[in-house]
Amino acid sequence: MFKFFEGLVDPYAPYTQTDTPPRQLWRGSRRMGPEARFDARFMQRLPRIVAACVIMGAVLWAAAWALTPALHLPLWRYLALTALCALGIAAYFGAGTALGAFKLKDFAALRRRP
Repeated sequence: MFKFFEGLVDPYAPYTQTDTPPRQLWRGSRRMGPEARFDARFMQRLPRIVAACVIMGAVLWAAAWALTPALHLPLWRYLALTALCALGIAAYFGAGTALGAFKLKDFAALRRRP
């Protein structure tokens, strides 16, 4: 099974400067019109989104420091990593909600769309 994936990407191949997918994506998105542009609501919430990311990073850094012994034990590392992932999700969701980066009704509106 892994033989199939080995040939897809060569991790030792040199990166050339001609590979510029972000620039190509940006050029392609300009033709999409206003649907591919950031709206005023996103721009107003952007500082709060960044603040929620910083809070999540600080929480994960502290939790990783506290869980360092468990992360080095053979069987406990998987449970500790799962706890780190869950804690990161909860920290971002909690900080984002508290700071107003997103609202719960935004998620409800996403569920209602087909």
